[in-house]
Amino acid sequence: MTNFILKLFVLALLVAVSRTVVAETSAKLEELVRDLHLRLNAMSLESNEQIEQLIVEQQALRQSMDQLSWIVGHVEESMKVLEINQANIVGNLSHVTNQSDTIMANQHFCANHDALRDLYFELIPRCQGPMLPPVTSESPLPTSTLPSTTEHSTEITTSLPQTTPTSTTPETTSTATNPIPTSTTQMPATSTTSTQATSTTLEPTSTTPTIKPTTTCKPKTSSTTPNPNPTLDSSCKNATTSGVHTITLKSGATLEALCQMDRHGGGWMVFQSRLDGTVNFNRSWVDYRNGFGDARGEYWLGLESLVQLTLQDSELLIEMEDFGGIAAYARYNYIKVEDETLGYRLRLGSIFTGTAGDAMGRYFDAAFATVDLRGGSFPECAETLASGFWHYDCGNSIYRNNLNGIYGHGKGQQGIWWGTFNGAVNQNRSPLKTVRMMIREL
Repeated sequence: MTNFILKLFVLALLVAVSRTVVAETSAKLEELVRDLHLRLNAMSLESNEQIEQLIVEQQALRQSMDQLSWIVGHVEESMKVLEINQANIVGNLSHVTNQSDTIMANQHFCANHDALRDLYFELIPRCQGPMLPPVTSESPLPTSTLPSTTEHSTEITTSLPQTTPTSTTPETTSTATNPIPTSTTQMPATSTTSTQATSTTLEPTSTTPTIKPTTTCKPKTSSTTPNPNPTLDSSCKNATTSGVHTITLKSGATLEALCQMDRHGGGWMVFQSRLDGTVNFNRSWVDYRNGFGDARGEYWLGLESLVQLTLQDSELLIEMEDFGGIAAYARYNYIKVEDETLGYRLRLGSIFTGTAGDAMGRYFDAAFATVDLRGGSFPECAETLASGFWHYDCGNSIYRNNLNGIYGHGKGQQGIWWGTFNGAVNQNRSPLKTVRMMIREL
């Protein structure tokens, strides 16, 4: 009996101990499971962050590849232009050489002509006096001219001796030279008297023949026709004052644009102007293509005009000011707008300078999008931001902007803002009061 009781006691003790061990083990297991769950959550978050980072890097890599491809294409085009220019230079050098030979030949001809003229005057016989012709009422001898060459003339004027019926004394005669062919007819000089000569009388002057050599050898010069419309500028670089000018495009079409000549070296053509909200910028594709507004106020120059204007290498300048009077600018070393078949895709240089921060550098390969024609990689942004633009993402990144947004306060993401304005560390959507986007030929 005692043994039985002892066994029961031992068994109860073992059960109690096992329960204690199980409880402790269960608590440890729960703690381990909880720790494992936390670790899994941390690993999941870390993996999600890594995936997002990889997506961002992949997108940046794709942009870099697109930019590299575009740069390669631009370099190839530049090489073709250089080849064409080299051929033109060779042709121009040949033309200059031919013109130089022609000029040398003309100079040689001029020198020979001067020598012949000097020899001619040396060979003119100089006699003491001519034979007086009989008195007659007939007209003077006909005139004759010396041979002349192109752009060279020698004018020699002399007088043939004549007498009047009343002038027969020896005092009325004097020495004279032999008659010399003349290009103009003049009355002879035969006497020292003061008798006035008419068609039948004698005008006495010196008997020395009058010789007027005139020699010219001037190169032909081309005259330039003045511009019939001096206010017509091929670009704002030719303007002298700020204001609205008439601009001639490469296609020959003309348009009115605002030229800014007072800041950043001048020569800037404004293609977007936001001043007071009088013009709606949430417009159709056709409006953005053709342009809208007035260059004297708020306006958009037009995508098709930008295509023509950026055929020549150009740079971009954006000036902005908020309602608190804080002004800043952003400048990019290159801008080009592709044609409509490529969605008016933006090509933007990678070199940025300015005080507003780089909130547009990542737009370098974006296509244009409007509310009625959603193009590019982020077609929904035109509706989300209520504006037509080269939209690149419409999220919360600091490196974004909405320069064609709705004017005024309280518009939020759909307002006019520049993400990096005033040194912001988060996306700055404070509304801007004025914005001007400008280009200038390099």
